[in-house]
Amino acid sequence: MHNDSSYRIGGAQFTLNGTHYKLVANEGRNMLHGGLRGFSDVVWKVKKYKNEGGVSTIVFAYHSFDGEDSNLYIFKNILLYKV
Repeated sequence: MHNDSSYRIGGAQFTLNGTHYKLVANEGRNMLHGGLRGFSDVVWKVKKYKNEGGVSTIVFAYHSFDGEDSNLYIFKNILLYKV
């Protein structure tokens, strides 16, 4: 699975528009890729499951909130698998 929050923040802190933010350090003193807990470590909801013509489809959803694990934004994630 791919996470689009791919970044490294030196010292796990930064200042933006006069506001100083301290983040969770997870790579030595730095923050890498969005905090301590990745999308593989959260519980996703099954939004839809279908099995038609020998093809199984499942849709998962996860809504992360602003401030979750030092993230400064909200994610509404959808993951679709077809087998």
